[in-house]
Amino acid sequence: MIIEEPKETETGLNTTIKVNGKKYIATFNKNSGIKYGDIVKISGEIRSISNYKNQGNSSYLVLFKKKNIHGKIKVQKYYKIGHSNNFYSIFIKIRKILKNKYEKLYPQKVSSFLEALVLGNKENLDSSITQTIQENGLSHMMAISGMHIGIIILLLKKIINLILKDNRINKIIIIVFLIIFNLIIGFISSAIRATVMAILVIICGLLHRKSNVWTNLSISSLIILITNPYNLIDSSFLLSFTSTVGIIHLYPKLKKIQIKNKILKYFYEIFLISVSVNIFIFPLTIYYFKKISISFFITRLSIISNYFYNRTIRVM
Repeated sequence: MIIEEPKETETGLNTTIKVNGKKYIATFNKNSGIKYGDIVKISGEIRSISNYKNQGNSSYLVLFKKKNIHGKIKVQKYYKIGHSNNFYSIFIKIRKILKNKYEKLYPQKVSSFLEALVLGNKENLDSSITQTIQENGLSHMMAISGMHIGIIILLLKKIINLILKDNRINKIIIIVFLIIFNLIIGFISSAIRATVMAILVIICGLLHRKSNVWTNLSISSLIILITNPYNLIDSSFLLSFTSTVGIIHLYPKLKKIQIKNKILKYFYEIFLISVSVNIFIFPLTIYYFKKISISFFITRLSIISNYFYNRTIRVM
């Protein structure tokens, strides 16, 4: 069965299929007309995945192991024997509708950037944009994490409060929406981390218990690693968690000088968060991207993601 929306490439339509309980990357002809949920009978050659690595990117083999992919299949013949509609197909369709909307409304560079920023899909991101992001040390900023979850929580809180005044029901609705958002984007590790931490804070509020940020971070990392242990060597996972640890551990220690002016205080705190993040992710940045950005103090004045996320969570 085809378990991923097919993507057109130079060689054909690439998708993920499940055969006897194992996942494979399969390449069909461009005019095959296959789609997510199709049940097909295929014949072709199974090939192992080559392990090569481009500078600044994760190991090719690791990327597939993260998805539990066992190999590649060049499909020679196929027969469609049915179609399966499941619960998850609803969210696949929503993701596709959003992607098509971006492509229809905006130029390719803009639509691919929005797709990466909102849906977490960086596969179509323009190479020049990717290079600029890496050169400025902002690669982990493109990952869906605290900023996205913080914005969703804040918007939902404002909207739901206009309709319902029951605080407990409002929090339960927010939890449900956070889960739906993760279903739409496909459960990205950085998003799972932020979502689990947010949900744990909300649940603690519902139970009138004090939330512990280290416990929340540990539980979220445990969930991600149990789901797939290969996340432990994934750059997105490591950058997301390491930057969060930097903020939790180092930021309070750096924040000793108190500033009364609200505007100056705001930028001062963002600057300290930037310093906290960069000190902790510095080794990972060198290892994965082979570059050192000297402009991060300027570019990361826009690092409102975790700051905004933490501020939002506090009011839950």
